[in-house]
Amino acid sequence: AVDKADTVKNEIISEYPNTHYAKVLSGEIIDQSNSPEKVYKKLYQDYQNGMFTETLDEVNKMIDVYAGSDIIEKFEMLKARILARTQGIAAYKEAVLKVNELYPLTDEGKEAKRILEQEIPNLEQLTLNEEESNNWKMIYDLSIETEASIKDLTAKINKYIADTHNNKLKLSTDLYDNNKQLLVIHGFLSKETALAVNALLQDVKGYKVKQKGLPISIHNYKVIQIHKNLEQYIIASNK
Repeated sequence: AVDKADTVKNEIISEYPNTHYAKVLSGEIIDQSNSPEKVYKKLYQDYQNGMFTETLDEVNKMIDVYAGSDIIEKFEMLKARILARTQGIAAYKEAVLKVNELYPLTDEGKEAKRILEQEIPNLEQLTLNEEESNNWKMIYDLSIETEASIKDLTAKINKYIADTHNNKLKLSTDLYDNNKQLLVIHGFLSKETALAVNALLQDVKGYKVKQKGLPISIHNYKVIQIHKNLEQYIIASNK
């Protein structure tokens, strides 16, 4: 692990010699702002701001750089939380189990044990259902769209929300996994209402949205984000 850490440090120093961080690693400058604690806090803030993919890349680098140090378990736990968002429950469980096994006496190890005993079992039991709901969303898969079509779709939905003065509807771009983002209209009271708005967006002059949205209840949206089983939901919806 130490050899790998040295390799990563040397790569950073040789490939990015003029960067502030490379100079810190080489000892050219001493900067407490790049202490392990400060680096961790910065990456945790990036994670909280939704920068999951970029943060995971940096966290993996820091796990190598700080291998054997007292802060390594914090980076490992942060990695687990990012994997929960980008890869789902299976990857989350595996990463948390690693923290629990390698660092059982640390605060992170104890938190990992709690997650494995209390949180993971509850999440694993969540399944797609057809129960009635008064909270629905409409989702659009952005992975099959061009940058121009995403901009056009977003503008037309925002125009519809403004035109109808419906302040209950909100629009967001949500990460699904590393390869897919979803454009989500939140705030429908029923599946029927969501479908009606979808039809209006497709048919009415001034909108003419080409994409067909997929209605989903708030429960099932939570499930597909946890289990990353959107395809299963799509198949079930088309039956």
